[in-house]
Amino acid sequence: PSPKNSSNEKSEKQAEIGDTPLWSFSQNGGENSGNSLLSGPQGTPSVSWEVEFSGSVYGEPQPLVDNAGNIYLAIHSSGEGDFVYSLNPRGDVRWQYSGKGQLALSADSTRLYVVDIDSLITLNTLNGIVMNNATIDLRGGYRMAVDGKNNMLYLASKNNIYGISQAGSIAWKQNWSFLDWAEISGNPNAAGYGHVEKVVSALTYNGDLYVVVWPDNGWPRLPEYLASINSSSGELNWQRSMRQKAGARKGVWMVYNNASINKNGELFIGYSTSRFKKRYGVAIYDLNNRGTIIKQFAPPYSTVSSPGPGLDTEGNAYLIASGKKVIYRYTEKEGSLYLLSLAESGRIRTTLVTDGDDILYFGSTDGNIYAVDTELKNTVNWQHNFKDIISSISLGDEVMYVITRNAQSITLTALK
Repeated sequence: PSPKNSSNEKSEKQAEIGDTPLWSFSQNGGENSGNSLLSGPQGTPSVSWEVEFSGSVYGEPQPLVDNAGNIYLAIHSSGEGDFVYSLNPRGDVRWQYSGKGQLALSADSTRLYVVDIDSLITLNTLNGIVMNNATIDLRGGYRMAVDGKNNMLYLASKNNIYGISQAGSIAWKQNWSFLDWAEISGNPNAAGYGHVEKVVSALTYNGDLYVVVWPDNGWPRLPEYLASINSSSGELNWQRSMRQKAGARKGVWMVYNNASINKNGELFIGYSTSRFKKRYGVAIYDLNNRGTIIKQFAPPYSTVSSPGPGLDTEGNAYLIASGKKVIYRYTEKEGSLYLLSLAESGRIRTTLVTDGDDILYFGSTDGNIYAVDTELKNTVNWQHNFKDIISSISLGDEVMYVITRNAQSITLTALK
């Protein structure tokens, strides 16, 4: 890789957050909010530097950024093998590690976790040296969550749940036997046939782990459930069926997409209303009241699409709807409000990301990154075009990192 045109300075905001990573994991942190406390690019940005890699991005594609502005990503290449790279804020390669896995940064920016289905490698972020190697079992798909309050990493699969210490060792391990399927479903006969089919989301809030799980696909169908898990022991705090109803003609039948949690402990997740004649919307559950549903809503004349909601610093939610062409803003006082519609050629391709100034960012199939004013309808502050397909975006300190791809390679670009 050959970076070019590089520069970086720490802002006052970055100094205030201390050792906390600037972008710790997919959608930045355990709340899966997509929000950064720092500002994004100031004014209309230009390319500060770019680095091309042969191959594709492994796992969650968003670049991670530690407290010093160093960047991390995992690359898969059939010809050159699998590598984890660390780059400095100028785009120079600091070190590389031969291995594969999804990445997450520890809450103090000193450790990089490399997670595969059967292994957890912990690297020193300073030099890429292996500090710990743990054997795990994440077969059948899994979700990860970073806990900034307790400096823990959580891994949840259909078979096991792990609590991982800051050092990368297994602090505790649980299976799903603590679930009471009869209580969740309201069916006393369900205890004998319930099991986990898929983990939809794993998130953290106020020092505890929250997991959204699909049950098996048999019939009678059990409801999806929300479990609150003690972060110290892995024991169950409480469980709740997500098949609830809040002031709507039809209640929640099935939840889908990754969830998000705002600063008030409200969990946002996509839902459908029934097996037939479905309507898609977003449901909000109160984690401070054992997962009781607060509200369910769907934008008028449209259905909510994936990916899941993005959140801003005030706890407002941003939803993708109408074939990934329209964005709605949801506030507690005003409800669902239309914000932006893309031109005919565009579809929203990336997750929704917000900065500390509540500017909304996303990448589109028309090749543009958009920066959107969240207070004004149809107001684009700036847009930047790429020739290749935009895969993902994340934020550093007044800089955006963009991954684009073509058939042979991926490119990491810094926009400032």
